[in-house]
Amino acid sequence: MFSRARWRLTLWYAGAFTAILVVIGVAVLFTTRTALYSQVNDDLQLRSERLLRPIVGGQFNPGRQDVFQFATAGGYFYVITGPQGNVFQASEGIEQVELPGVAELESKTEGGSAFVSATTTDGEELRVYVRPVKDVRGNTYFF
Repeated sequence: MFSRARWRLTLWYAGAFTAILVVIGVAVLFTTRTALYSQVNDDLQLRSERLLRPIVGGQFNPGRQDVFQFATAGGYFYVITGPQGNVFQASEGIEQVELPGVAELESKTEGGSAFVSATTTDGEELRVYVRPVKDVRGNTYFF
């Protein structure tokens, strides 16, 4: 008689403990994911600002390619697409990445910069920070 009650009580405790562990695990997962995305977003914005700092008056001069020659260590790369979506300048190895089209970039960056997704030819998802930059003629390049 008491054996049956002990089993019920043990199962109730095990179920409650499992539910608590699942809730804590999900909370830790989403908190960690949010913190990591925030850190990556901040780092991408900082690198982009540092890279675009030499552009005087916020105007991109397509003839001055030396501005964007820098080391892309740590898994970072850059791409500059022209007004028609053609790749104007890019880091090495970027040809393996499928970038969003010009229409999607224009719609996402209407209010300024934006984060978009891109995939490699291997199917790996990448986090991409996109900034529209005007050249001296008013053409929009996406950096």
